[in-house]
Parts: sequence; C-alpha cells; structure tokens
Amino acid sequence: MSYSLQLLPVAITTILWLFVYKNEPMRFLIAEAEKNGLGSDAHKKAVQVIRENYGEETGQRDMEVYAEVAKAINSEGVKGPSPGYIGSLTDPLYRRATIVCIIFAIGVQLTGINAINIYSTTIYQ
Repeated sequence: MSYSLQLLPVAITTILWLFVYKNEPMRFLIAEAEKNGLGSDAHKKAVQVIRENYGEETGQRDMEVYAEVAKAINSEGVKGPSPGYIGSLTDPLYRRATIVCIIFAIGVQLTGINAINIYSTTIYQ
C-alpha cells in the first residue's frame, strides 16, 4: 500500500484548515468581544463572521445572532457541582451516559486495535 494515498486526505484537510476555514469560531470571537468591549477587534471580527455565515448585511439580524450567542455563552458559565466518580454511576442524570461510555471503552479494548497500533511497524515490514 502506498503511503501517498494515506497522505492525500491529510493534505486536503490541512489545505482546507489553512485557507478555507481561516476565521476564528464565532463563539470564541463573541466571548472575546464580551471581555474587551463592543469596540474591540474581536467584536468587529465576530460581526464579520456572522455576516459571512448568515449572508445578510442588515445590522438588526447581526445583533440578534450576536445577542443569542452571547446569552448562550453567559448561561454556560453557570455550572453545578461535579458529580464525581460515584455520582456519575449512581445519579440518574449521569448514569446512562456513563454506562454508554464504559461500553464504548470496553468495545475499543476488545477490538484489539491497540495491539495493531503497537505492532504495525513489525507487521508491515
């Protein structure tokens, strides 16, 4: 198997990240604008990214999207206590997600992919 075929998806992804997806995420820019104020460079870039994503030049829609994202960011800051190890298994809120994650982890171990990763250089020689 040729290594050049394996490098092609990596090269395409790298080119896309460098030249196409060059803007900072809208959430990051709005969080920075909230810290630095509405006249900051982050605010100007956030409005520019909103206009690029939504394709509208109206200031009203830009500010609605900005306010909605800023509200979501502020509501994320309110966090409750961490459930801990025992709480993640006993609390009904976290129990199902914890069990699914444990099942996935066991499944990954049972596939034996770690052995293939470790010994792949020996196998393919």
